[in-house]
Amino acid sequence: MALKKEEESKKKHEEEEFDPDVINLKHLFKFTCDKVEGRNISCMDFNSANPDLLAVGYGEFDMDNTE
Repeated sequence: MALKKEEESKKKHEEEEFDPDVINLKHLFKFTCDKVEGRNISCMDFNSANPDLLAVGYGEFDMDNTE
């Protein structure tokens, strides 16, 4: 049953109207690594030669600090 809902969701997503003025990121995979666990993303940059590649930098910054 979960597979059927997933297929329906995928089909609905594919049928949505394409808007060239909207930037979207498609979740292709999830990367996990013990060295970055618990760290915040400090920067992101697209590769100018291949805009399908996104580089991500991790830091030890506390971005949720509201004091």
